[in-house]
Amino acid sequence: MEKGTARHGTGSLQEPEEDAAAEPFRTVRIRKDPPESEKTGELRYWCNRFHDLGLAPVFRGRSMGNLSFRIREGENAFVITASGLALKQDLAGEAFVSVYGTADGGKAVLAGGTGTPSSESLLHFHVYEARKDVMAIFHGHSREILKKADLLGLPATETAEPFGSMELVRSVLGVLGNHSFLILRKHGFLSLGRTMREAGERAEAVLSRAGSLEERMTEGT
Repeated sequence: MEKGTARHGTGSLQEPEEDAAAEPFRTVRIRKDPPESEKTGELRYWCNRFHDLGLAPVFRGRSMGNLSFRIREGENAFVITASGLALKQDLAGEAFVSVYGTADGGKAVLAGGTGTPSSESLLHFHVYEARKDVMAIFHGHSREILKKADLLGLPATETAEPFGSMELVRSVLGVLGNHSFLILRKHGFLSLGRTMREAGERAEAVLSRAGSLEERMTEGT
């Protein structure tokens, strides 16, 4: 197990029942042009992959989860999926937003692009700030992973907190340590990587382990 003090998941973990109608921060748009990076194509690929694997399921008409990559090593600016996407499949350029930082004590996000930054942009920002080794953060949702979190020995936040909130940010930072995969209690998961491929394949591997465990448990009944 990686370093860091974290309670493991429990069988009570489940997908959230959250109202995503209002964003938890103000967006201060400092640029209107969409992100320009050769990495955006790779992020689009992983959005498609998460959609295909069911790691970004549709909930109340909106695709859950958010994926990002750090723009440059040593800086906290990142590109992230926009809020309110119906699906994370075949996304156009306006589906991505640049986040350059925060303002007004974390109540505002400095952004570039035409879309609204994901509601979890504060979480991504603070994880990038805390973990300089992390270059990609993929936040997804999976009943299979949450149900098997305890049996898989996955680290989890101590408490369930509202999506997009600073309480959620603090709960994650409190157990983050050197972990590269973390359960957000009664919510979803974070998969971190030095590359997008590493973050994506890590999530795939955990999903596969959860599925294999389910099969073994079914065969044993």
